[in-house]
Amino acid sequence: MSERQAEVGAVMRNMAVFLSWTLTSFLCHWCAKAFLSSIKVEIQSQQETEAKSLQFRLNLWGASLVTLVQMVLCYLCVNMKNKKARNFLNVARITHILATFATNISMDMMFASSTFAIKLSVVSHAIANIMKRVLVVLLLYLGGTRQASLENFLGLLICVFGLFLYAWDKRSREQKNNTGSGNGAFSAISAQESNFISNKLRTSLEVIKETQRIHYNMFGDALGKFKYCMLIDTADFENKGDPAITAGEIYYLARSGLQIVYYCNTQMCSEAHIDRAAELAKKFSKDDLVILAHGGGNIDKYVEHDKFRFSTIEKFIGFQIFVFPQSIRLENPRSEHWAKCQKFYCCNRNLTLVLRDLGSLDIARRYFNGSTRLLMAPDMAFHIGPVKRFVSPAFDIMWVKRTDSETPGYKTIPRHPPHLRLHVSDWIGFRTPNSGNSLERSFHAQVMGLFFIQRGRVVIIDRLHGHILATLLDIPHVLLDNQHRKLSNYFRTWNKGLQNVRVTDNAEEALDMALELLEIYKDTLPPRLPFMQISSAFKNINFTLPEMNYP
Repeated sequence: MSERQAEVGAVMRNMAVFLSWTLTSFLCHWCAKAFLSSIKVEIQSQQETEAKSLQFRLNLWGASLVTLVQMVLCYLCVNMKNKKARNFLNVARITHILATFATNISMDMMFASSTFAIKLSVVSHAIANIMKRVLVVLLLYLGGTRQASLENFLGLLICVFGLFLYAWDKRSREQKNNTGSGNGAFSAISAQESNFISNKLRTSLEVIKETQRIHYNMFGDALGKFKYCMLIDTADFENKGDPAITAGEIYYLARSGLQIVYYCNTQMCSEAHIDRAAELAKKFSKDDLVILAHGGGNIDKYVEHDKFRFSTIEKFIGFQIFVFPQSIRLENPRSEHWAKCQKFYCCNRNLTLVLRDLGSLDIARRYFNGSTRLLMAPDMAFHIGPVKRFVSPAFDIMWVKRTDSETPGYKTIPRHPPHLRLHVSDWIGFRTPNSGNSLERSFHAQVMGLFFIQRGRVVIIDRLHGHILATLLDIPHVLLDNQHRKLSNYFRTWNKGLQNVRVTDNAEEALDMALELLEIYKDTLPPRLPFMQISSAFKNINFTLPEMNYP
């Protein structure tokens, strides 16, 4: 046999020995665990003390018996060749017996091995095992039972060097903000990275959980080091969508441990109030305080909200400024106001601008191509979380029809089957009860939005937050898009996998889709409120026409 063949044979024998040792070790522990698990005492409350004492004694006897069997098998199967190191071998036998007994006790009582290992990460556990093995090898070398060649020492050196690199990479780093970073190019999280999972989800609950996960993961990197925040331009007015965003932002901040030290709503965010906030900010470290701007869909479209952000950027110099998810509606790229938007939003290393949909992200990439950090994330209202219906529907179809500048523009409502009730209204007229402070009004307004949506068994909606609140309620609904594609842009960016949602830009199709949803979900939708008595004054009313004469 050649020397090469002898080496290969030795390697194969060593591999066979290693695999056999691994398999027998597993079987040994598996059988021991199965045996120890079989000697459990059923503890009754009236005999708890006696039962626990008996169980402890059984644990000790069981572990001792298993250890004895294992040691006998080890003594019969293992041949100790080194007869000279008698004292060392005796110590080795005793320590091996103790270690085996401790392992069996830990498997039986689950105090030692499991609880400590569970607290370790996978990598830390692996590193601990490596260190244990290195220590064992070193002890064997020191005891004279092993001889080390140059290759062995080189291998040990490589292992130690790798451990050093791992530990060095985990060293405490100085946290830095983006004031000292950036090379003139903006940072953007790709849409494929942030919405890949969300668009494949089929149920409302899955979408809600994924949206919140995205926020915690993505925003945690940007906001995780801060302790305090100021929230600018919160909403407490009757447009139920913006208060829903505010409520979601407050929920997120509370769960993230960020303490609000100042806020102002849209009506109160005057120059004087922002100046006052800037003075207050001087009492905080720039490493502890972050300035937050309310999210929504108002970049360029609603000038006053941009002005709040412009003023904030100008007066909180050096502080990190974070704009919650926004949509961009570009009215005129040659306008003076859009030029200001480009000036303030494109080139600020302290600014993080979060876009709410792919269309807005594309506009930001084209026009805000500076040092501002660009992210894409879903709407903050999802932090309200899933809501169970708390109102019985009065109508088969609730048609939420906005009348402001963002309306889709359809003028007539198509006729519906006479056995169904269809109501058309906008939630602006669905008044919120008076409340104490501004944030309380925000929460009450979003509750009224949830109330309003539940008036229908299914809903037709031309408001984005009608879609979001209906998703929180898990109500089947139809999105009726406008010419700016505000609803479809968001839906196709994040929620296009939802089974109980349809999208169209045609009123006739919207009604057909709503009727389809009524049929699909007829067995799970709550029944319409019964109206047992109808006044004679209504006998001549044609109920195939929509009901539109009240909120």
